[in-house]
Amino acid sequence: MPLSQHLNLLNSSAPNPPSFKPPLLFDMRALEHPKPLEIMTKALIKASEGEILLMIHRKEPFLLYEIIQSRHLCYHTTQEGESFFILIAKEEILHSFLTNFLPPNTLFSSWGDIVQKSNQVETSHKDL
Repeated sequence: MPLSQHLNLLNSSAPNPPSFKPPLLFDMRALEHPKPLEIMTKALIKASEGEILLMIHRKEPFLLYEIIQSRHLCYHTTQEGESFFILIAKEEILHSFLTNFLPPNTLFSSWGDIVQKSNQVETSHKDL
């Protein structure tokens, strides 16, 4: 199903459509260590407030996982090609997102669809 049809489903007036707030996107693939860890550590405040964060990185961020868990948040990591896609949120929010918006019960056909629908956060991240 094309992205436009997925987005129409999000906006449909069908009974009990799933609630969805697009993730905040942090594309860290071009940044060198320790910048991604510093930026994401600050961004975890947004996840604690109920946002879903989507980090894209060229490496799996093992140090970040420890920080996420210490803040009582959850994460879900998927690797596609050379990129890691890490969703970060409160447990109930992440579970709902994974259940309703990722394959096989999906409104999105790929990570590319999720990235297109996400709200890009500038890599300067001065507003965090």
